[in-house]
Amino acid sequence: LGLPGVETRHLVAVTFTRKAAANLRFRIDEALLARERNDAAGGDAWRRHREAMPWARIGTIHGLCTSLLRAFPLEARVDPAFSIGLENEDLTERVHNHVGRAARRRDPDLARLIDLLRRRDRVEKLVLLVLTRLDLVRALDLLSGDPEGARRYLLEQWEALARRFDTDLAELPPDHEPYLDHLQLLHRFTRPLLEELRGPRTRLSYDDLEQFTLRLLEDHPGAARRIRAGIRFLLVDEFQDTSRLQWEILRRLALDDDGRFQPERLFLVGDVKQSIYGFRSADVTVLGRAREAMGIPPGSEEGPRQVSLDDNFRSLPGVLRPLNAVFARLLAPEEEKEAHPFEAEHQELVPQRSEPPGGTAPRVEVELVDTKTVEVMFAHLADRLKALLIPPPSNGPHGLSPGGEPAGGENRRWQPEEIAILLRRRTNLDELEAALRDAGVPYTVFSGRGFYRRQEILDLRNLVAALADRRDRLALAGVLRSPLFQLSDAALAALFLPGGEPESVWERLAAGRPAGGPAENLLLPEDRETLAAGYTVWRELRRRVGLVPPSDLLLYALEANGGWAGYGSGPLGGQRVANLYQFIAQVRELCAAGADTFRRLSRRIREIAELEEVQEADTGTGVGKSVKVMTVHAAKGLEFPMVVLTDLGAKPQKPGFDRMNRGGVLLAPSDFTPLAQPELVHLSLTDDEDRRCLHRLMRERIIPTEELAEIKRLLYVAATRARDRLLVVDRLPRNRKKQVELPEKSPLTLWVNACGVQLDENGRIEKETDIEGLAVRVVEAEETL
Repeated sequence: LGLPGVETRHLVAVTFTRKAAANLRFRIDEALLARERNDAAGGDAWRRHREAMPWARIGTIHGLCTSLLRAFPLEARVDPAFSIGLENEDLTERVHNHVGRAARRRDPDLARLIDLLRRRDRVEKLVLLVLTRLDLVRALDLLSGDPEGARRYLLEQWEALARRFDTDLAELPPDHEPYLDHLQLLHRFTRPLLEELRGPRTRLSYDDLEQFTLRLLEDHPGAARRIRAGIRFLLVDEFQDTSRLQWEILRRLALDDDGRFQPERLFLVGDVKQSIYGFRSADVTVLGRAREAMGIPPGSEEGPRQVSLDDNFRSLPGVLRPLNAVFARLLAPEEEKEAHPFEAEHQELVPQRSEPPGGTAPRVEVELVDTKTVEVMFAHLADRLKALLIPPPSNGPHGLSPGGEPAGGENRRWQPEEIAILLRRRTNLDELEAALRDAGVPYTVFSGRGFYRRQEILDLRNLVAALADRRDRLALAGVLRSPLFQLSDAALAALFLPGGEPESVWERLAAGRPAGGPAENLLLPEDRETLAAGYTVWRELRRRVGLVPPSDLLLYALEANGGWAGYGSGPLGGQRVANLYQFIAQVRELCAAGADTFRRLSRRIREIAELEEVQEADTGTGVGKSVKVMTVHAAKGLEFPMVVLTDLGAKPQKPGFDRMNRGGVLLAPSDFTPLAQPELVHLSLTDDEDRRCLHRLMRERIIPTEELAEIKRLLYVAATRARDRLLVVDRLPRNRKKQVELPEKSPLTLWVNACGVQLDENGRIEKETDIEGLAVRVVEAEETL
């Protein structure tokens, strides 16, 4: 802004979240105010820039794409007033209807696709993938006209990747012919829907925003020139979390009118070691591609276009020094193996804080609990935290010394809000919560699927699903067993065991008529009263569907039959009620964003439950004075005085979820690249388990290596959240012979090896760590709960 002719409107800043964008806007405004006060000669200019800040283009990549598409709707082929959603429900319904019509007319292409994929829902997902990926549609069109070019591209990628990961495979010819035939089959089956979607789009998903923006910049040079003319400088924060598609959009915004790349227009901030969003399509190799495009030599740390930020103002030296030693080993490339572009290099961090006086105990500790169960491990962890939360009278408020730095020595005690427990996954979250409750440790869960797995939230989700689809018997059973209707097991058996329509059975029982089935004879008089009262409420809920907003219907369900009282009872009642209000508020927002029918709302909630991070509601009764429990992903960008990292080896709740979008980061760019993407694996790996092909190479060689690299980065992000102390607690796994056996390349094994510790088969430490300031010990835990 200090350069001649540069105005606020000429700058674009892209951040990862809207919260980060708001924070960046606030910091820029503060800096401009300081310049205005301190620069006597240029104060008026700085004030003009500050007054223009409300119109500054600071936001997420999707916010930038939205503004560009709305500015050029005709060229982008979108409705100027298009709406945005997490997914395109209109397309989802079209695909479902298209597949249904094809099934009724016994379409041979659909029959063959189902035979290949084994499941109809996989067919629908692949058809939807084609409809939502403009680059894939182009690649399929090219395949139809140039099958030899597609075949040659797949062969070239096979040879290049096989040489990198397995030299013996490189000499063996792959067989991609069946896969190319399957792709053409999918294209042919999807073509009628593609023809229907030729007009302007009225609703776009977040993926659509990126793809339509890239197509706008590629296919309409005039619009692209006008867009670039208004952008002098482009700042991108958290660049390591961008996708290849997002980088291509940003790169095209930095071109001149002759198509030459202008690196001086870009300012990128990123750290490869903190790239942990591969499951959200983040491509860790993009940072290397950007460095190459900007003319930065590989491996260089400083230069005219690169500055290395290695000063650390977060952690104490007693935390950073052992972590530097641990990650120097953890991130070191394997001997005699070529480093892959998705593997991070170690960078020594330089502490800028000073150690408080009197601190002698290690600030980084690893405790390996010798137990077979996570319950015992979490019980040990909860007891450790309970002991640490006792404030000694010698310390000041919040366990801080008068100077504001943490008190040293082993007497350091902590307030609950100073501690964060970080999990790799939420798989064993319920067991952790039970242990914390039993030990009396106050806690707050910052959770995504954890929030949506709360029983009270599951009950409302089931209610939404049951109202959306009469055929969803499981959701209906869940609702009826909940405090919303309070049916007993005998009443549920009477409704569902006869085998007919449960609602019809319910209507007959509520009216006092026999419904049939042996379970009816087990009903007590109070069961019949509950059934009759509940059916009155259910019939009214059905009547109001489509007449009142879904949020009002949920409130009615909670009020009509004593739901609030049921959820509000007990020591956790206040938290449950607060969670219910928060969920209803989210339902209002989703309805305002376009999920205005129960079917759309149910689908949207299901997607959010899988992908989003939601903090549990604040009850206003001291929830903030508690230990924070969250995933490492949710903790990214945050810092805590004390971090506890635990349950590193938890298995995923959804098999294969961690492998979404993995395997394609090393593919060479080409118009045929979309044909090799991992999302199409089910079309490639069908019945022939021995057939060599690119997707098999990805699944067996590339994806495991890529996952291992991300696990290392995840450990780095988790450990570097700690300001004053890091505690790693995990359990020692044993094999069938009851011998300690660390799984190869598991997170715990990686961590223990990087600490330089060796264990014998009995779990005793054979070789102590050689890292100063790091303590590793094995804890003998009693198998009692």
